[in-house]
Amino acid sequence: VKLQSNDEQTTGELNWSLADGGYLNMHSRIAHAPSYALSGNIRGELHDFQLIPALVPAVGAVNGKLDVNLVLSGTPSDPLFDGSAVLSAGELSVPRYGLHITDILLSLKGDGSHLTLDGSARSGDGTLAWTSSATRSANHWQAQGKLTGENFRAVNTPEAQVAVSPALDLKLDNYDVWLNGDVTLPSAKIQPRDLSQTASVSPDQVIVGAKTPPPGKWRVHAKVRAIMGQDVRFDGFGLTGRIAGSVQAVDEPDHPTTGSGTLEILGGKFTAYGQKLNIERGRLLFSGGTIGNPALDIRAVRPPAHPVTVAPGASEQKVGVIVRGSLQHPKVSLFAQPPLPQSQMLAYLITGQTGVNQNLSPLIGAPPTTASDITQITGGQLLASELGQQIGVQDVSVQNVTLANGGSAPAMFLGKYLSPRLYISYGTVFGQPFNTLRLQYTLGARWMLQAETGFASGADLIYSIER
Repeated sequence: VKLQSNDEQTTGELNWSLADGGYLNMHSRIAHAPSYALSGNIRGELHDFQLIPALVPAVGAVNGKLDVNLVLSGTPSDPLFDGSAVLSAGELSVPRYGLHITDILLSLKGDGSHLTLDGSARSGDGTLAWTSSATRSANHWQAQGKLTGENFRAVNTPEAQVAVSPALDLKLDNYDVWLNGDVTLPSAKIQPRDLSQTASVSPDQVIVGAKTPPPGKWRVHAKVRAIMGQDVRFDGFGLTGRIAGSVQAVDEPDHPTTGSGTLEILGGKFTAYGQKLNIERGRLLFSGGTIGNPALDIRAVRPPAHPVTVAPGASEQKVGVIVRGSLQHPKVSLFAQPPLPQSQMLAYLITGQTGVNQNLSPLIGAPPTTASDITQITGGQLLASELGQQIGVQDVSVQNVTLANGGSAPAMFLGKYLSPRLYISYGTVFGQPFNTLRLQYTLGARWMLQAETGFASGADLIYSIER
């Protein structure tokens, strides 16, 4: 490295040879006042990109070959480039998303005030390509570009495997960016992890003394439509099925992202109370409101536990749930065709049988269920909270319980305070000949007496300490 300066100019020279055969040579000259004219050139060939993962932690290994041949002009505060920089045979890994992107080609060319950036890449079985150009005048940049692709693997993790086929147009005017177009998902398999044991933050949480980040310079105006292909499937939170339809997201500076369109669940099943309900109609309706809170229009029915023969002129018994409201505030109700009392609808929903008593004792004889994990009865929690309000029970919940043989099974618990000190709850296990009755009596601020009968009988005197 050489750096020299006199009354007229400052010159610099860098000659860097690398062990892998790469090199970087740079020569520059800066004239002193009043012009401060910049001249020089940069030439090099690089094979080692270990610095990139250190600067960008989300990026893993980076490989490829970078050829640089640039001529410098302008001023140090406003440099101009003439020449090219080309990355070929590039490879890039992104561990967080399980990606290994190959065949990366990037070509940057400039002739002073005009730049072009073209490229392509491969991920999975698909490809991605982009073209763009930018022009500068009086320190004002304008640019436009296109991003296209087909079946490009964008996510490849245990929770999601997603391929995308984008067709996007980009426009830039200084610090304003416009993004328009479509992103088709030809295939996707989404299996979100169980969140039943995690704590969520209240949406109205306010952090006292928290500093509001200053507004950024960039202003993004986006109107992008996501289109579901023929092989987009969801399996999580008690819901399985194929997703169809499209949603257009609109994002403007200083405004929440809104959505318009419809997503539909086809051939879906919804697990509630340890049983799978067939989704006859399942729609998420985006009508221009906040994209994270679409309206719900879901109707799911419980298939009968055993095949039945319907007499001529009679209607087959159908019981199920209807979910309306919004994603953040769903409203759940039961329905039956022909009509049934509320308690019998709930019993049929769990057992798949008619002719049961209007209490929950017949559930003891319900058919065995394979549900052994709390994730399989996630849907039941939503129904339980709604049904508890309808039948006047303070607490209705669906939980997993441990059986005497060490296994587990889903169970429904109903509880109510008979007095400020006395609480009683009754639980019945789906598909098992067991139920449990629990009494809790508060003796004082820290003492409580608890008695339970079910798999085993016993009583406990509980002393609690709060920290």
